[in-house]
Amino acid sequence: MLNDPMLNIVIVGVLIYVLFVIHAVRVSNRTQMTPQDDIDGATGHAPPLTEAPHPGESSYGAVDAPPVTLKRMLLITHCSDPQMWYADLVGKQVPYLGEWPGEGFKSREKAGYVNLVKFADARIVVRGPK
Repeated sequence: MLNDPMLNIVIVGVLIYVLFVIHAVRVSNRTQMTPQDDIDGATGHAPPLTEAPHPGESSYGAVDAPPVTLKRMLLITHCSDPQMWYADLVGKQVPYLGEWPGEGFKSREKAGYVNLVKFADARIVVRGPK
């Protein structure tokens, strides 16, 4: 049955179509963002975590400056459900630990538990060294 080349072409075509549909659904489930949000890193694709000049290049007068470590955080912009663990943290930053696709961001509560922050309630920001 799988020796039929036409059947193999149809199966591959169906698999490609299914993957395309899955990708399209994932993309459409993301919150709507503005181009400025994209510049701010709110698309979930935050900039690289380290920035360093190339060897021998100057960085504001310093030669071969060490890399600057940046940390991704979630800025809680509002809370759509007063029962959520972050309801009292609006305007504050919490750790960014990744995403649960279609659900929300992963973060850590004060008590140490990993919990959900809804996509619509926060955005990713990048914090430099203190």
